[in-house]
Amino acid sequence: MRKICYQPIYNRKKKLNAQGKALLQVEAYLEKRKIYFSTHIYLSPEQWDNKRKEIKSHASAESLNYYLKEFVTNLEFKELELWKQGYDVSLDLLKDSVSLDASNSFLSF
Repeated sequence: MRKICYQPIYNRKKKLNAQGKALLQVEAYLEKRKIYFSTHIYLSPEQWDNKRKEIKSHASAESLNYYLKEFVTNLEFKELELWKQGYDVSLDLLKDSVSLDASNSFLSF
């Protein structure tokens, strides 16, 4: 089984928006390929600790760091579910699985 590696990436495009903030994403890496998942969290540069890969100096830092860990855990869970179903896990399959779940949760809403 090939394992996908996950890590949070802040300001991947090296650009800040009009409010001086940038997007926090999760990078999924497998066999020299990468895809990115949006966390929908925008932070200013001083609110991100690049060494620890966590949010700091934010009013909701503790809950946002918990959300970030849960986000990665959910991606790992999806990967494990695909593996249990007998699929050869790939980044494209993971991306499709996550987007399918997102559309199903909206429709059930």
